[in-house]
Amino acid sequence: MTPFLATVGRRLALPVLLAAMAACGGGDTPAEAPRLQPKGTLSVVGFAGGDACAALEAHIEDTALAMLREQLDGLSRMRFAEAGGGAVSAPVSAPAADAAAGPAASFSQTNVRIAGIDEPDPVKTDGRRLFTLRRDVDGLTLSELLVAPSAALTVLGQTRWPADTPLAGTGHLVAPESARGLMLVAPDALLALSTSDQIYAYPQPLGGATGASADSAVLCVDAGCGPGFSGWAPPRTRLRLFDVAADGAPAEQWLLDVPGSLLAARRIGAMVYLVTQSALQLPVGVRSYPDVDPSRVAPGSPAWNDAVAATMAENERLVRARSLSDWLADMTAFERTGGAGSAQAIDGAAPTADQCARFARVDTATRLAWLRISTIDLDTRSASSRTLLAEAQGVLMTERSLTVFTPYWRQGDELSSPRNLTILHRFKRDGAGALDYDASGAFDGRLINDYAIDEHADGTLRVAATDWDKGSYSYLATLRAKDGRFETVGRSDSIAPGETLQSARFIGDRAYLVTFRQIDPFFVYDLSDASAPRRLGELKLPGFSTYLHPLDDGHLLGIGFDGDGRWPRRLKATLFDVSDPADPRERLSLPLGDSYTDSDATWDPHAFTFYRPVAGADPAIVAIPVRSYLSSWYGTSALSGIRLLSIDPSDPVTPMAPLGTLSMTDLLPGASSYAGWRSMDARRAVFIDDTVYAVSDGAVRAATIADPATSLGTIAIP
Repeated sequence: MTPFLATVGRRLALPVLLAAMAACGGGDTPAEAPRLQPKGTLSVVGFAGGDACAALEAHIEDTALAMLREQLDGLSRMRFAEAGGGAVSAPVSAPAADAAAGPAASFSQTNVRIAGIDEPDPVKTDGRRLFTLRRDVDGLTLSELLVAPSAALTVLGQTRWPADTPLAGTGHLVAPESARGLMLVAPDALLALSTSDQIYAYPQPLGGATGASADSAVLCVDAGCGPGFSGWAPPRTRLRLFDVAADGAPAEQWLLDVPGSLLAARRIGAMVYLVTQSALQLPVGVRSYPDVDPSRVAPGSPAWNDAVAATMAENERLVRARSLSDWLADMTAFERTGGAGSAQAIDGAAPTADQCARFARVDTATRLAWLRISTIDLDTRSASSRTLLAEAQGVLMTERSLTVFTPYWRQGDELSSPRNLTILHRFKRDGAGALDYDASGAFDGRLINDYAIDEHADGTLRVAATDWDKGSYSYLATLRAKDGRFETVGRSDSIAPGETLQSARFIGDRAYLVTFRQIDPFFVYDLSDASAPRRLGELKLPGFSTYLHPLDDGHLLGIGFDGDGRWPRRLKATLFDVSDPADPRERLSLPLGDSYTDSDATWDPHAFTFYRPVAGADPAIVAIPVRSYLSSWYGTSALSGIRLLSIDPSDPVTPMAPLGTLSMTDLLPGASSYAGWRSMDARRAVFIDDTVYAVSDGAVRAATIADPATSLGTIAIP
């Protein structure tokens, strides 16, 4: 086993730098195109031995040059129309945990993908206090509020920090942080996660009406940059651990600063798993286009091709001249203890053979980029990491494993193939929470989101993929690992050719899928025999659901839109009866707003709140944030609030009923202030006992579940 594949030490490893990252409801299978066979074994291969650093540097540079060469080769084949012809363009899913019973209250929790695995969200509660994290023009603010009892709404304290905290010990720009969410680890410990995207900062001439010349004045993206400045700001992800044992301002205890934008974060007990990623910053001077005027030098002409060749030669000189330390310059991790002082680098500036051995590549065609998996032990405030030279699209985390999925890079003669591929890499989780590489594989198409992949208790992966290369169709597939490689065990026929997959949910041995074009086909599949996914039933109705939530063995709730695909369409909730999987039915559908009402719950499952005031008993209460904009053009009025629904599938008469709206519309500042409007827009709902709280970035309002229209109190969050 190579050092990369083994569990690494107690400190953060130095990561790698890399590159850029029509029939409806029919069952007819489109004519099969020749399958694209990916190159290599798809497996994760570590850099080992005394030449690990040399091999790592060579891989980075070879891949960077291959990407540049591919683009420049395409330019060599360009032609102007007048030069002859037209131009050619080169886990087992489960419902979210029921309300947990604290010593004094039952309360709702964040709606998560898999029960028991926490995910970051801007709002968390412990049943007495509410914690919120927001980003505004002044930076990031973590607030702690007393909310129960509702008569005592109070801001207990706040902690603030700037969004553009510089990277310690470097002269690089750092992209400003944005809030990603909170994790309540224990009654006395809270995690705050923030992240940024990479940005390129180039001076922009003011000139024009100001009369200033490009040499004398520039408009900088980053404060402090001056004339002639250009560069990039590497993305960072920061985890801050706060002590919230006492009522008051949360006190920072530990800061962990790791490279890359946050793709996903999950927590199981005291173990936190971060997956971060970034593009590659190529050396200054590298060009993806020849330095010639195409209006004077015809693309495809000898002079043009000579310029392309010269550009590639100069690119190769610049790329090969870079040292490994240069490539990895932005990849150092930092930590700070105690909330004061500068963060200290965890890794040294020069990569060692041991550090290089903690990186790995994929044995297939993968564009140069990196993704890093950090495993953090909050009990010991320590971490280990591994860095994979590959792009990333999403993550599945179960109690048994972490699986990342990445795109396949088609090259050369593969470009004529109508197929695209997704590559999977699974890391098994041991009893201590450490991750070790397990297996890799591939499947056709793409996943719409993390809910479209699942891991059965026996380790079988189930995917609901959509392929757009030959029209549009979806299918189900099952994959099992054997000798380090995922093999396809079973695959369904195509699902609703010409339609697009909108939502997927795996529950036990069943898969529930929604596609959409003009009507909403809702499908039920049996996966008990992994080798033969079998359609059990299908339901057609107007509209579509973008999120499916399991209620009990025979019912799901869908959140989405009605209509036939044309605007305007209305937000709606649909109760699906799947007690007879061969004959799924729409039990009831309720509109949640008019034609211009929207909800974050249609695209962010964390905005959906499911709560049982009495654990294990119905009725349950569902909360959906809703909004509409004030527009004289569309004839709409401003609206912001929380719609409440009562859900009781066992009730033969009223299985779902509206309970009213907890409105925050009166707090909206008006259509002229979009930023202020968003600060008061209801984002989440929290339940504590019989009280519901609407939470925005700037306020919290309470009401009883029985009478949400009557406010019990409102408090502003400064």
